[in-house]
Amino acid sequence: EAKRDYDRYKEHFPYEDARALVMVQAPDLWTPTGLARVAALERDLRAIPGVHRVEGPLSVDDLVDGGDETVVTAPLIPRPDLPQSEIDARRRTATTDPLFRWQLTPPDGRSVTIRVTLEREVASVEARRSAFLHALRTVVARHRDGQRVVISGLPVIRSEYVEIIERDKNVTSGLALLVILLLLWITFRSWKEVLAALLTIGVSVLWSRGAMGILGYPEQILTSILPTVVMIISISDTVHILTYYKQALAEGKGRREALVEAMADSAWPCLLTEVTIAAGFLSLWFVDIRLISQFGVSTAVAMLLTWAANMTALPLAVWWLRPAAAEAARTTVAERGFRAFLHFVERAVTRRPGVVVGCAVLITGGAVYAASRMGMEYYAFDDLDPDSPVQREIRFAEATHGGCMALAVFIEPEQGAATGRAKARDGQQEADAEAAFDPDRAFEQLAEQASSTPDKPAYDPRVLALGAGIARWLEQHFPDKVKNAVCLADYVKKAHRIYAGEDVVRERGPLPWSASLVAQEMLNVGDHVLQDVVDFDRRTSAVFVPVPDVGTSRQEAMLAEVRRMLDREQERMRNEGMPVRLTATGMFAIGDDIYQTLVNGLLESLGGAIAVSLLVFSVVLGSWRLGLLALVPNVTPLALTFGMMGLLGIDLTPTTVIVFSITLVIADDDTVQYFARFKQRFLELARAGHPDPHREAALGTLHEAGLPMFITAVAVSAGFLMLLFSEFEGLRNFGLLIGVSLFAAVFADLFLTPILIMTLRPRIGGYGSRGAAADDPGLGAPEAQPPAGDLAS
Repeated sequence: EAKRDYDRYKEHFPYEDARALVMVQAPDLWTPTGLARVAALERDLRAIPGVHRVEGPLSVDDLVDGGDETVVTAPLIPRPDLPQSEIDARRRTATTDPLFRWQLTPPDGRSVTIRVTLEREVASVEARRSAFLHALRTVVARHRDGQRVVISGLPVIRSEYVEIIERDKNVTSGLALLVILLLLWITFRSWKEVLAALLTIGVSVLWSRGAMGILGYPEQILTSILPTVVMIISISDTVHILTYYKQALAEGKGRREALVEAMADSAWPCLLTEVTIAAGFLSLWFVDIRLISQFGVSTAVAMLLTWAANMTALPLAVWWLRPAAAEAARTTVAERGFRAFLHFVERAVTRRPGVVVGCAVLITGGAVYAASRMGMEYYAFDDLDPDSPVQREIRFAEATHGGCMALAVFIEPEQGAATGRAKARDGQQEADAEAAFDPDRAFEQLAEQASSTPDKPAYDPRVLALGAGIARWLEQHFPDKVKNAVCLADYVKKAHRIYAGEDVVRERGPLPWSASLVAQEMLNVGDHVLQDVVDFDRRTSAVFVPVPDVGTSRQEAMLAEVRRMLDREQERMRNEGMPVRLTATGMFAIGDDIYQTLVNGLLESLGGAIAVSLLVFSVVLGSWRLGLLALVPNVTPLALTFGMMGLLGIDLTPTTVIVFSITLVIADDDTVQYFARFKQRFLELARAGHPDPHREAALGTLHEAGLPMFITAVAVSAGFLMLLFSEFEGLRNFGLLIGVSLFAAVFADLFLTPILIMTLRPRIGGYGSRGAAADDPGLGAPEAQPPAGDLAS
């Protein structure tokens, strides 16, 4: 709904987010020398391709007396070489007149702001915005002598975000790849196997980026980490396949046989994990924020392509590189160390399961307590590093211009409302005025004959007074945030004072008394002067307010107060026979809606992710009982994530809020691998009549899948921790939380999963707690099957 309101507003006021700000500060700014520098800068800014209009001290228009009872526009400062006394007078106008105060310069006049409005097709296309930013920097660099020049504004900030994203992508992806390859080398100690993994990662990333291009998704802060996510997930499948390939070689099988066996053994569990992860990411498609839904869809597609790459590129690379059988089968120090760790895990889960569960409960309880300290404050540009150049530019713009964001109150006539009443009233007024016409009062009577203009409702004096009242209310209620609220009435008042004279204004008020008189007085005022406050057809108007980034709590409170006031005014206007629709919108309101949608919907989105995981677990494992068990080691680390946020002072923001869903989704990887292999092993043991297939299969799977699970968990965690080198503070928090949570998740998988299985003994494939088939007691008779010990070994 907020986006629809904003789109409707943008149809009438298309330049709200298309203005770059060029702020100039110098000791001699308001002198002929300083103004000459500003004039040269304005001239060069106008020459940049894609610039629609430049409005600075020497190019912004003021309303002046044009003679013959007309109001015209003229530059506030026509040339820089005016006498100093004249410059001082123009400075007083700039610092006090509502048309210019804070829009052009703050009240102390310490700086001036040049607003550079871009053509809409430039402001809306990233490649063109980036070209503009490059040209803008080139121009500004030539004009920094003798003055400080700072650039900001939404088009500039958006393109600077993209530049940071590009730098981030190169740095974090490179570091993640380096860490992953290092872990592979430590694990396998074979450069050929590492190279095969690298080739597979390259194919996975290439296909995933191609899919993004086909989908038409742009590069943004979340999709920029797609290569890192793809590398992490790709290496998970790769490690499982290479581990089983090494095991087959160690058993004396030839290369071809070992490769075929490893692929056959891994294809189905790996597919199940990718389908599970893809389904989890795809659930983000339903989030009502395009940035997140695009990330969810592109990552879901990438997961399936990653599986395809591991099923095709990896075996081809291994076959082509032909790692030496002796080298591939060699057990490394890391493998031996982890095998010893697995034996420790087995002893813990079989001899002291109560201690393990107790420790898990204590850690989870402590994390839940720490989570109670988690904050929920967010700023629109919170993802930026507080000391980054972009953040400093934003703060400077807030101090000298009032802010980079815009709050707009959109004033629309209710469709067809009161038109008949207005026409009848207007006709009677005209007839009465004509009958009482007095030549001595010709001016006043001609004005009184002017009636409401139904086709220009924005010029109705009641609507003008409404806009003026809203603007002053905003300034009075939020004096520290709203420096200057500009509305159509500000321009009309100035034109009316020039046109009618001070005596008439004192006698009859600051606004004209009819729409026709407004139209007459504003006849020669160009559309470019009014483009922020009234549309071309003069049907809708707006109160336009540059505001700073105030944080979500203050933002939410401000908007709540504003909307209550608008509801009251809307009802009052309706009762007075002038129905209008009042909407609080602009990027300020959109930012609040994004935050509320994400953060307030946290439980809903997290619940959805858990439901998706349970459904997919149950489907791919063929058992809802296994699905429920598989959830436990994946949901438990989420409490740790909440606790870390409370301990480290990381607030709940649009970036960190999706950590929970992503952690749950990626943690599913090792869980599905474990349960898929457990189920296969359990059914073999149960059919063989093993006396305790749950215990035997749980511990056997622990030793079989534990090593690749742990390696992939370390790789995944290390890969996400590389986001700590990001220039975005939001992504650094994102990487830290996911990295630590996923590392904790593998310990939950290794310690809690065997205990749950051995304690609860879920019914699987018709086999009960001791392996007897429910539908055929004789199916699992030991004498009809191979000895259990031989099968287990």
